[in-house]
Formats: sequence, C-alpha cells, structure tokens
Amino acid sequence: RFFGFVPHSTLAALYRMAAVFAFPSLYEGFGLPPLEAMACGTPVVTSRISSLPEVVGEGALLVDPYSEEEIAQGISRVLDDDEESRN
Repeated sequence: RFFGFVPHSTLAALYRMAAVFAFPSLYEGFGLPPLEAMACGTPVVTSRISSLPEVVGEGALLVDPYSEEEIAQGISRVLDDDEESRN
C-alpha cells in the first residue's frame, strides 16, 4: 500500500504491522526509514549501495537496487523464511 504522508504517531504502528520493509533506494544520505523499521522489529530489505550497508549493518538483507529480480528475491526470502524474518 502507498499511504503518502503518515504522521509520526501512526508510523511505528505501520512498521510493526508490516511483514517486511523494502527500501531499494538508489541514493540515501543516512537511511533513517530502515532504522525505524528495524527498531520496530520489522525485517528490512534494502540497497547494498550508498550509506545503507553501513547504517543497517548485518540487521537487514542487502540487494542490488537496480535489479528488480534481486529485490523480489530478497522480499520473498524474508517472507518465506521464518528465521530470516526475525533477524
């Protein structure tokens, strides 16, 4: 779903309800959205470029943001693997 602007009071609840947070950004200054999702216990699939690998460390599944196939495989991997979704 695409919600558009979401107030901060609602954001944490949306992160917690999500099965996975996909953030295949091509450029990111810091990467706050993946950290917010991780803080809520939501599994994250994000880009292996820009600052994101350093920001998320080993807490997220990293993918090539230019590869639709790799993004889809990453999301499927998290959704299909209970252990992966809890990392």
